[in-house]
Amino acid sequence: MSDQRIATKLFFSSGPQTLRRRNALKLVLFYTTLFGERPWRGLSNDYNFTNWNRIPCAVQACRISYNRKDLNRSDAVIFHGRDLPSVSHMKRIMKFKTPHQRWVYFTHESPQFTFYEPWLYNGFFNWTMSYRRDSDFFVPYRTYTQLQPDEIENEETQDRNYASSKDRLVVWVVSHCQGLREEFVKKLMKYVKVDVFGWCSKRFNQTETCPRQSSACDDTLKRYKFILAFENSYCSDYVTEKYWYMPFDHDIVPVVFGGASYDQKIAIPGSFINVLDFASIKTLADYLLFLDRNENAYNEYFSWRKRYKPVLPESWTCHMCAALNNISIPSKVYKNLEDFWGERSDCATKERRIRKLVEKMD
Repeated sequence: MSDQRIATKLFFSSGPQTLRRRNALKLVLFYTTLFGERPWRGLSNDYNFTNWNRIPCAVQACRISYNRKDLNRSDAVIFHGRDLPSVSHMKRIMKFKTPHQRWVYFTHESPQFTFYEPWLYNGFFNWTMSYRRDSDFFVPYRTYTQLQPDEIENEETQDRNYASSKDRLVVWVVSHCQGLREEFVKKLMKYVKVDVFGWCSKRFNQTETCPRQSSACDDTLKRYKFILAFENSYCSDYVTEKYWYMPFDHDIVPVVFGGASYDQKIAIPGSFINVLDFASIKTLADYLLFLDRNENAYNEYFSWRKRYKPVLPESWTCHMCAALNNISIPSKVYKNLEDFWGERSDCATKERRIRKLVEKMD
């Protein structure tokens, strides 16, 4: 599944006849830095609108700029949520906004880690770009696609026993200590051994280390059967690298815990164990121990590799260029950004519900 349906539906459903036929390239201005850095990673000044695999975008009639002097002639102006200018600055440059211009709010962080009140930025943005499926541009950390016939024939993992090289049970790699998930892990430790790596390991009186991005750490992680992929925010659709990267790069089954539904639109079917599918923490622990004893049952969590593979999502830059060149898209304004990106309206509500479920699981 290469699920870019939201962007594709929005920006291509009206057919090619709706694309603007002007010769001028659409200008995309990156107004802010990306976590303090400019240019944005992978998007140098000479970026020519190709996908991450360097295949040209379907529509390439765009170019990018990092020069703020281009503000009044840009077709799209992108603001990174963690690098937003002050409200007074936004109001000041709003005076130079042209009628055709689209201001874009982009973030990969959850509302709980936004660190400002979204309502202060009401009325500035026309498009949103985030991990949420209801964004104008859906930008997940990763997605997945079906294997092609030749890939299935050449797949070496058809009959592989993933359990054979593993002699450790559960690992949790965590750097941001946070209440609910930390409480959960401490309760889980009553029933199964959990090794904790990262900044929070000292809170569990554990001293073994696993230096990030080292071959030694990679070798250590591959010894585990399960990894706790617990999100630090309980928000709709929030599925990060905790699920997409470390588990699949090291052939570990992720045990997920978060505010997302983990349905087939944002996660690979059959690839994970969801904490919230269990009536109690002990029931979850018993199931992990059952899988530890039964290699066939454990290997079922890798059956998806016979049909799917994780991939990078289609580049949002391609979809944005198509959108800027599509005259059929109606204009809009996020008059109340908090309705879309408010912690209280989404994450906090989900966290309260999940906390109650976890309390019942104890």
